[in-house]
Amino acid sequence: MSSEYKIWKDIEERFKFCLMLAVLCACGYLVWHKLPYFILILIFGGIAAAMVPLYQISQEKLEELQYLDEGELTEAIHTIEKAKQIIMEYQFDNPFVASQLAQFDTYLQRENLTAQTFYREQYQERKRYEADQHAQYQKREAELIEERQRKGVSYGAPPHPITNLCPADFPIRATENLRREMGETRRGIYYFPDEADYNSKASWCFDCAEHAERDGYGRSRKGQPKHPRRQ
Repeated sequence: MSSEYKIWKDIEERFKFCLMLAVLCACGYLVWHKLPYFILILIFGGIAAAMVPLYQISQEKLEELQYLDEGELTEAIHTIEKAKQIIMEYQFDNPFVASQLAQFDTYLQRENLTAQTFYREQYQERKRYEADQHAQYQKREAELIEERQRKGVSYGAPPHPITNLCPADFPIRATENLRREMGETRRGIYYFPDEADYNSKASWCFDCAEHAERDGYGRSRKGQPKHPRRQ
């Protein structure tokens, strides 16, 4: 009777271990299509043999961590934590099985630490990049304020000093070749990119027609096509 009990107990432990592998695969930690391979090993070769390819996949996952981005690392950390919880939920009476699971749990802990290290590095790098971008933006805004004050306007930006091209975010070109002595009240003319006179030498650039008009620039009297005003 004790012999039969031992046999059935061993079968039960193997089934539980198969179930644990299936759950691990389902949670996305293992490569799911390798699960039948593990089951065959468990049936014909025993639990110890099954742990070898399990460790190999664990090592492959560990090596993949360095190529994941911040979002993927977050998902990997969550998945590893789920795998660790699954192992903790299966308390085996068999000391050998328990020792094998403990070893695999050690692999998971190492992967978790590695993933968190990569995540912190990427997070810090992103924060440094965002801080640098913000500093550059603030510097550019301060320079624009000074240039607008020298120009005597409230909006816009100067064209490139060499190419005379307008910045991408200020595509409207404004000229200043009007004769004030002939009673012209406008400061100059502004042109949209699709207009024939757009390539005229620009003295200033704007992001929208409203800002150009507020700073004293107007449309050409040649009958340029109408453009919708920015709301």
